[in-house]
Amino acid sequence: AFAKGETTRYRISMHMDATVDLGAMGEQPMDMDMTQTVAWKVVSVDDEGVATVELTIERMQGSVNGVDAPPGIADQALEFQITPDGQILSTTGVAFGASGGTGVGGFPGMDQMTPILPDGEVEPGDSWDKEFSQELPFGEGTLEYTAHSTLEGYETVDGVETAVIVTTFDVPIDFTLDFADLAEAFGG
Repeated sequence: AFAKGETTRYRISMHMDATVDLGAMGEQPMDMDMTQTVAWKVVSVDDEGVATVELTIERMQGSVNGVDAPPGIADQALEFQITPDGQILSTTGVAFGASGGTGVGGFPGMDQMTPILPDGEVEPGDSWDKEFSQELPFGEGTLEYTAHSTLEGYETVDGVETAVIVTTFDVPIDFTLDFADLAEAFGG
């Protein structure tokens, strides 16, 4: 549940080992390791519990395909909408990567950086699946997510018992991108 005005800080570690198929141009590996300290400020909450959140990065380190994250990423902020179970519905950029959330470039599908929570109580070892869509901020089409999550167990982090949830996403990407809208978003 989200409360208007609430600010939460947390650490996030992400790893991606993917291949992007560019058709006639071949395949491109996408190898990412990133660790961040992130702050979320809840701007508003609607009647269904969907929160509009402003995200800022306070500290970040990592690399994409062996290239270190550039300095200054933490100076950016973005706004997004998130459901109570963790589904990112929309953002104010092409992706968290393009807007500073992950610092890995505007690769579609990178916006879903939270685990998907279960609808009810679960025990360590339990798994659950969910499917949902996310609109593309530029162009036509949607990203169709299939999420498989497992409660691995609990760890103590800085004296606080913390759930360890592992979520894997399957996100086939097939869309049309409007470069004029994209250029306008980045100032021409």
